[in-house]
Amino acid sequence: MRGSSILRLLSIAFLVAIMAFNTVPASANGVPVKLILTYLTGYSNWGPTGAAGVADIGVRDGYAHITATGLPQLPEDMYEGWLVNTNTNQTFSVGKFNADANGKIDYNAEFDKIPDLSYNFFIISVEPKNDPDPAADARKSIAGFYPAHNTTQDPAQLPQTGEATPLYGLGEMLAVGGGLLLTLCAGVVVGRWSKGRASAGKNK
Repeated sequence: MRGSSILRLLSIAFLVAIMAFNTVPASANGVPVKLILTYLTGYSNWGPTGAAGVADIGVRDGYAHITATGLPQLPEDMYEGWLVNTNTNQTFSVGKFNADANGKIDYNAEFDKIPDLSYNFFIISVEPKNDPDPAADARKSIAGFYPAHNTTQDPAQLPQTGEATPLYGLGEMLAVGGGLLLTLCAGVVVGRWSKGRASAGKNK
């Protein structure tokens, strides 16, 4: 019975670790993330539907790196990148940029601070060069969701990519590591207990 009790306790601890892993919020704003940008039905309404890009975002570190292909060079307007919390409609602009003659974008920006507003979305809009309006224009191009996004409304199409995207922070990794460690400990304890019982039986 003693071995069964130990195994039961370790199994419970393992389940607790797994539950912690599943309930820790995906703090995408706390660690750098890579967002795949595509033309999203229901969100995008401007530009080539075949355009695509990548947004590397570090809210805590204060940087944004935007690369894209398939977007035309704008003679009169500029592209602008926006971090968005779709649940609260709060936004943060990472700046304006343009594509080159080949339709490529390679834009870097660094900030003293990016306010952590629990962003779950990134979108590129088209803005007048001398735009007095601080809000995003109605012309929206390619966009992408943060990993494990939580929105009040999902788009009709989600971006697909074969690239691995960093989903988990330190808390989640510790939870997984703890669960694996507990599993190994359970195996060792039960193995030793079984050998002890076998030896005790022989001594009898």
